[in-house]
Amino acid sequence: MDSSKEKKTKLNQEYERWKRYYLGTQLEWESKRINYNRIFLSIETIIPIATANIPAPNVLPAQNSNESIVLARDWEKVLMSIFKRQKIQRKNEKWLRHMLLGKYMVLKYFYDKETEDIKTVVVHPKDVLFDNDWNIDEWLPWVGHKIKTTAAQLITLFPKKKAEISREVAWKMGTEIVYTEFHTNELVIFRFKDVVLGKSKNPNIKWNKDWSFNKVDNFFRNPKSPFIFVNLFDLGETIAGSTSLVEQASTLQDWIDKRKNQIDRNADIVNWKVIWTWANGLKKEEFADIDWSDPHEWIFMSKGETSDIKRETWTALPQYVQNDMVHSEWWIDNVMWVHGTTRWEREWRETAVGRNILREGDRWRIDALWRRLEEAMEELYQWWTQIVKVFFDEERVAVILNEKNAKDFIKFNKNSIEQGMEIEVIPGSLIPEDKASRQQRALTLANAQLIDPITLYEELWVRNPREKAWRLLAYQEAQQSWDMSTYISELQKTWDALEREMSRQISEAKNESDRLIQWVPVPPNPDADATHVSTHSALMQKPEFAQLDPKIQEMFLTHLEAEANQVEQWETAKPLT
Repeated sequence: MDSSKEKKTKLNQEYERWKRYYLGTQLEWESKRINYNRIFLSIETIIPIATANIPAPNVLPAQNSNESIVLARDWEKVLMSIFKRQKIQRKNEKWLRHMLLGKYMVLKYFYDKETEDIKTVVVHPKDVLFDNDWNIDEWLPWVGHKIKTTAAQLITLFPKKKAEISREVAWKMGTEIVYTEFHTNELVIFRFKDVVLGKSKNPNIKWNKDWSFNKVDNFFRNPKSPFIFVNLFDLGETIAGSTSLVEQASTLQDWIDKRKNQIDRNADIVNWKVIWTWANGLKKEEFADIDWSDPHEWIFMSKGETSDIKRETWTALPQYVQNDMVHSEWWIDNVMWVHGTTRWEREWRETAVGRNILREGDRWRIDALWRRLEEAMEELYQWWTQIVKVFFDEERVAVILNEKNAKDFIKFNKNSIEQGMEIEVIPGSLIPEDKASRQQRALTLANAQLIDPITLYEELWVRNPREKAWRLLAYQEAQQSWDMSTYISELQKTWDALEREMSRQISEAKNESDRLIQWVPVPPNPDADATHVSTHSALMQKPEFAQLDPKIQEMFLTHLEAEANQVEQWETAKPLT
C-alpha cells in the first residue's frame, strides 16, 4: 500500500493535471490547436452562482430572555460584518476552484497578532499534509501546513533556533524556504527540514493554568485544529473525495478537442490547400513531401504536359463527426451541471418552459455544492466566535446596514458571546434569487394595482425606495390637481437638504484634517460619507501635504483608510432580511 506521503504526492499530481484542463493547456501541442475549453466555461459559470449570496447566520440565544435574544440578533450582524471585512465571498471563489479541480478545499483561520484581528486564509491543496486514508467526517489526528517565508523571517519567529536555521541555508538570510506547522486539536509543532523550531498548545483555544481545557472561556466544547476540509464526491473512504467534476469531464473534453481539431484541419485542406498535378496524379513520395501546415500555399507539380494538369480535391468529413462533437458538448454540460440556459444562452429549439426546466435541473444539482458551502460557513462562523471569545478583550465596533438602509453600529467584545449560544447557517440562504423573474412578477402585480410603490421599488432593487415612492405619489397628486408648485417646492427642500449635508461633510473633513496636521489623533468619523473621504483625499494631492512630517502623513493616511473602508462597507452592505 502506498505511504501517506506517496498518496499526497499523487493527489498533488492529479491537481496539476486537472488544472491544465481548467486552463486549456492539457495537450503538449496546445500552441497549434483550437482551445475549445468547455470545462473552464462550466466552472466559471458554477462559481458565481454558488457564491452570489452571503450565507445568512442564525444565532440561537442561550436563554429565553429579551437580553439573550438581543445579544443573538446583534451577533448575527457582527458575523455578517466580519464576513464582508474578511472578503470571504472572493475567498470562496478561489476555495471552490480548488475543490472542483482537486477534489477538496481547505480553509484556515487564526488570530493575527500583528493586526490584532481574525485572519481567514484559503490554503492551497498542495500546501496541506494529511493521510488520505482518513475519513473527512471523523477526527483528524494531525494536519500539516507548509508555509513559504525567508530564512530571516523564520529567525524572527524563532530566534532561539537562529544557529540551526542559518546552517541549513548556509547563512544566506534571503533564501526562500518552506517550514511546516503540524496541528493537532491540542498542539502545534513547527518544523524546518529536520529542525524542530518549537511547539505550543493550540493558540486559538483558552487553556487553564494546568493546560487543561477551559470550559468557560471557550465557545467550543472541545479543542479543534484550525482547518476546515470540504469535499464534494465523498464515498467515506478519503479526505480528498473520490473524484471531481473536472476529472469526470476530462475525457469528454479530450474528445471535443479531437473532433474540433479534425474539423478545423479538414476545413483548411478542403477550402485552401490547392495542388495542381499531372494527369496520372502524385507518386507516394511526392505526396509525403507536401507541407500541410500552411493551408494557403498552392502546390504545383511540374511533371507531365500542361494540358494534363488538374486540381486535386480533398473530401470533407462526414456529418457524423460534427454530430459526435455536438453530442460530447451536450454530455459535458450534463456532467458539469451547466446547460446553455444556466449560462443564459438562447437556443432556437427551446421553449420558455423548457428553458426553465433545464435551468431548474442545474440548480438542483448545484444545490449539493451550496449545502457543502453552507456547512463550511457554519463552521467558519463558529470559529470566528471562538476567536472573539478568546482574544477580544477590548470593545470593538461592527458597522452594517439594517433593513431600513441605515447604519447599525454594534459594539462587541468577548462578553457579547453567551455561554450556550449556538450558531448555524439558514439552509438555502446561499441559493440566489432569480431577480429577473422577481422583478417581472413585481411589475405584473403593480400593473394590477396589487402592491404599493415602496414594495415595487424594493422588488426592483431601486435605491432609496421610500424616497422614490414619495416622489411618485407627490408627482401624481400634482398632476391630478394641475398644480406642480407644491411638488417642485418639496423637491427643492430635498435638494437643499442634500447640499447642507454635503457642506457639513466637507466642513467636518477639513476640521479633522487641521487637527491631524497639528498631530492630534482623530478617530474615524462614523457618519463619514464619500464626500467626506474625497475631501481628505484632495488634501493629500496638494504639494503642502508632501512637506509634512512622515509620521503625520502616516497618521493621516491611517485615518483616511479607516473612513474609506467604513464607507465602502456601508455602501456595499445589503439589508438584513
